[in-house]
Amino acid sequence: MSTSKLKRKVPPGASERPVKKFGGGNSTAFTDDLKLKASSRSRRKEQADPALRRKKLPVTASLGDQNAFDDQDDSSSGQEDFFPLEAAEGDDPPKADEDPMEVDSGTVGSGTARKGSHYEYHQTQKLLARERQASKPNAELLAKAKSLWSLAHRRDISRTERQKYINDLMAAIRGKVQEVVFKHDASRVIQTVVKYGNSSQREEIASELKGQFRVLVQNKYTKFIVLKLIRHCSSQRASILSELNSNLIRLLLHRESSQIISDAYDLYANSAQRNQMMRSLYGKEMALFQDSEAPNNLRGMLEKSDSEKRKRILAALKENLLTVFDASDKGVVGHAIVHRALWEYLQAIDADGAIDEGGKDRRRKEIFESCQELVAEMVHTKDGSRVVREFIAWGTPKERKQIVKVLKEYVVRICGDEEAQKVLFTAFDIIDDTKLVIKSFVSQIISHASSFILPSTTSQSSLDSDQNLAATRRVILYLLVPRSSRYFFPSMNDILAATDETRSLTSKKDATARAKEIREASSDGLIQVVIDNADDILRDPGASLVLLEIMLCAEGDKSKATDALIDLVSKPYPTPPSLRKEGELTHLVDIPHSSRVLKILIQGGHFNKSENCVVPAPSWDASVFANRFVQSCNKDVKDEETGKEMNQIARMAVGNGVFVVTELIRCIRQGGNEDARKILTGVFGDSFVQIVKSGSGGRGREALLQEVSALRS
Repeated sequence: MSTSKLKRKVPPGASERPVKKFGGGNSTAFTDDLKLKASSRSRRKEQADPALRRKKLPVTASLGDQNAFDDQDDSSSGQEDFFPLEAAEGDDPPKADEDPMEVDSGTVGSGTARKGSHYEYHQTQKLLARERQASKPNAELLAKAKSLWSLAHRRDISRTERQKYINDLMAAIRGKVQEVVFKHDASRVIQTVVKYGNSSQREEIASELKGQFRVLVQNKYTKFIVLKLIRHCSSQRASILSELNSNLIRLLLHRESSQIISDAYDLYANSAQRNQMMRSLYGKEMALFQDSEAPNNLRGMLEKSDSEKRKRILAALKENLLTVFDASDKGVVGHAIVHRALWEYLQAIDADGAIDEGGKDRRRKEIFESCQELVAEMVHTKDGSRVVREFIAWGTPKERKQIVKVLKEYVVRICGDEEAQKVLFTAFDIIDDTKLVIKSFVSQIISHASSFILPSTTSQSSLDSDQNLAATRRVILYLLVPRSSRYFFPSMNDILAATDETRSLTSKKDATARAKEIREASSDGLIQVVIDNADDILRDPGASLVLLEIMLCAEGDKSKATDALIDLVSKPYPTPPSLRKEGELTHLVDIPHSSRVLKILIQGGHFNKSENCVVPAPSWDASVFANRFVQSCNKDVKDEETGKEMNQIARMAVGNGVFVVTELIRCIRQGGNEDARKILTGVFGDSFVQIVKSGSGGRGREALLQEVSALRS
């Protein structure tokens, strides 16, 4: 018994489209900020082109969900549903010597089986499908439209050619859009016109559908047309959103329309349109009776209202929020519009002078209890992150423990999210139970530390973008140097400092002691990362700065990590061609960022511009590192090209390591042991001074000669 396979037909001239796959202070400022700036440029580009915008997913969503709600594209997805079932191209009728598929005899279409070949049965079914389609209303219109659609949506045609097909397609469906829009195949046809058509064609379709958008957005096919009109037809966006606003809560809780409302709010609505959408959550009174001169935001409305009206507004907002939280299985809690409503409610409680402190605490507790199991779905947005940080700041030890319990399952995803990681930082700053924080958060961060610091194709955290890598490095740095202006923007520090006043009221432990306990708990694991990956970390610009802070600030025994760094530095300088592997970079001293790391380690800390001096790191002994440096590099290296030998430290001084050697001499001169001083005095004799003076006199040569002179005096 043989059966022929049915294949999706590809339009002539078009190729099979690949399936989309998804995973995931001083002059030497944090280099990863450059990556964040590049990300900012990318976001500005998305603002200019709405088609490029993508919405952030909650940290609770799996990476596979990234494509779970991309709007129904008119390209390849579902294309087989457009046409009657046809035999695959190249399929021939069975040969005479082949066994036909034996089935019982019966009447075609009667539901009973038939006798004959599979090919004959297939052709009969195809004929029946065509007859059924021809008997439906607007069958001729749909057949013509789908024929034009098969040409218009192809990606291998020019813009002029596509516009011609779009014009023909628009002419075919003009005046009939409402009649065919609810058919799943016709809905894709209309999507194509909206996507590739000009502004007048989009406005024409929007005009025909006016008054039906609330119904359309609740249909599993036509909701994508509404989203495309909101995206591409900015002139009709306000009128479309105004139709949806009248039933916003119901649409938010609807399975089909919920994501459309969320995308419209997050990606396409401007500030005024967002405020109008928010008014629908303040109760029917605020949604229906709008004063053109009244403020759009909740705080302004409450200030202009009397006490009774304020109570009604807050009661309506609270009721709507509780309704959303009760329907958490619908996935609504992860939407930014809900997070803003919740943040505005918390702000309104704090600003209401008619409520005493006990009443404010009671209301915060009530709203927290309704969403305490859902906080992980909020942390990825700006307002949601604010809400969870507010819960942590005002919460009791029991409530904070509940938040930690919910978030600990998603620590890795939280570390890679710029907004969510602020919740993590607030937990480090506020929660007195550091043992709980270390067990739930810090231990997981340390276990992924190598993948957080270095780019890796096998990263367990599945963080592939530069932006996420920069974010995870900030988490490691926060364990060591929280709120350091060297690595954290002033805007981020201001956001984190917003809860400091509340912390002074609700937390008992000293902030310095809390930070020290977290730093001590993370130190051993971070030092081990340096021991295992010192070479790779030093060769990466951003990772090298993380290594620097680990060496300067981590608590514990760093002798093995120091040995790992010294072993790298003591390799022949410059790297001989015979020892250089394919694709290997130059010696660490020749790499600007790693050379700078070595210089700071030798000088013992960062240079403070305001105080015009180096601030020594309390957990780092620079003299020990400098002594080891001198002893390990005190060897003669032969130049393979000239055949001459020269002490490796001297060769570094006349090469790219002039600043490192200058700082090395200063450190040994001021606090090194006698053996290291003797070695350097022998290396930098008269012959070396003559070599430097006869050289090109590049940057740093003058400072080097001054230190050599001071060493020999």
